[in-house]
Amino acid sequence: MHADNSERRSLKQKVVHEFEEVAILTAYLAFFFCALATYSMLLLGKFHISYFAYGASLINAPIIAKVILIGDALHAGTKYAGRALLYSAIWEAFVFGLLVFGFHLVRR
Repeated sequence: MHADNSERRSLKQKVVHEFEEVAILTAYLAFFFCALATYSMLLLGKFHISYFAYGASLINAPIIAKVILIGDALHAGTKYAGRALLYSAIWEAFVFGLLVFGFHLVRR
């Protein structure tokens, strides 16, 4: 019975950790997606509030966050992990961008 309790605790800790990662990444992406929606509205001269643009930003943020975490769990983008930070960051951004694009194509 003690082994089941420790197994449940570790599963519970994994779920809490995953939820924290998704929540933080979702908040980060939602902030920037909403900022981009505001910027595009101001750039196009649409001064009325478009709730659709903000709603789409808030819906896309957790989806893209989960895709990024799936890529991270699969160790995607670790090809240049031992090299300079610039190369590693550019490569990971490229690979995760491809992952998001691939999931976007599959979703349609």
